[in-house]
Amino acid sequence: MAAPASVREYLKENMRHDDNVNLDWVKEYTIAAISENTEAGTQQIVVSIPNEVVLTDQYIDHEIKNFGRVFKRNDAGNSIRWLLYPQGENRVERKGGRLLVYIDRLQVVPGILDEKQKIMSEKKITRNIKNR
Repeated sequence: MAAPASVREYLKENMRHDDNVNLDWVKEYTIAAISENTEAGTQQIVVSIPNEVVLTDQYIDHEIKNFGRVFKRNDAGNSIRWLLYPQGENRVERKGGRLLVYIDRLQVVPGILDEKQKIMSEKKITRNIKNR
């Protein structure tokens, strides 16, 4: 079974090539659980980020910039998932002690043969922010 430090290094090494992944957060990951499936030869890892990191302005900005991105799954045998690119401009501003969040409603989602653009509803945006 892998140790938490080696899991962090593994994740960092395997995400290094992806320009859309912010590797600054990997060192903050808390490895909550590691379980091994010996039959499949795989491990399941539960990763979280501590509240003191998540509540920083830098992390909130990171989350809002990536808001609306959807996972696409490779169904051709290996079930690898990756995030589709964000659309529009999502940003955060602080004015007069208030946090203002601007979210573009355009989103790219997986289609049958390729990706398609979709407009997120205000209800969906609000629900997703609350869930984060």
